[in-house]
Amino acid sequence: MLDVKYVGTKKLSGQDLEDLEWVMEFYRPKFERQLKRGLLTVGVKGSHMMGKVGRFTINLLMDSPNGKRMHTDQSGWGFIKTTRRACEHMMNMLEHNAKKDMLAHKPRDLKKKPLVKKKRR
Repeated sequence: MLDVKYVGTKKLSGQDLEDLEWVMEFYRPKFERQLKRGLLTVGVKGSHMMGKVGRFTINLLMDSPNGKRMHTDQSGWGFIKTTRRACEHMMNMLEHNAKKDMLAHKPRDLKKKPLVKKKRR
């Protein structure tokens, strides 16, 4: 089971908090397909310079049971778009690491060189 921990959500509005939980519930099964157990820490930083529109930074930190840690961060003006972009980047990192692990543990017979036909004279 993948546990999700939220950090820095006290300054978010009610709508932004609902959007964050909605996006994370959408991506949670996808993360669980790649990584059965672990801890996903979602950090949110917001900066409102002037006016109503704020810039958000979403930090995702994935801790796996085998000791690997993956980190990604995205920043942007749209809250949902930035959160989705961070989740997609984390998915790509998980898939890349899964392929890397699979290539390292290939069976011996798949590593052999293919047979080459002998040239006729």
